[in-house]
Amino acid sequence: MGSMENPIMTFVSPTILINPGPVPGYDAAQSYTLIHAICHSWTGNTVTTNNWEDMWINEAFTVSCERHVTDQLFGYNFALTEALIGNTSMVMAMN
Repeated sequence: MGSMENPIMTFVSPTILINPGPVPGYDAAQSYTLIHAICHSWTGNTVTTNNWEDMWINEAFTVSCERHVTDQLFGYNFALTEALIGNTSMVMAMN
């Protein structure tokens, strides 16, 4: 686990902040964990779910927000590729 978020504050492990961006020579893989956690705060963990069965709603809003942020930071093609990978892994998990 890299982070835990709530509507007011996001707690993150320092290990995900070591290489924060798409700079040559740096690994930005953990920055997506931070983007996802911040998007959880923006979409509201306590508002979008009634119980654990509705957790998919919370994740859907969060992933939508995450896609918009990665589009702005890394470009449309990156966000599109990220969506393709995410959708493929979701379908594989459901099968």
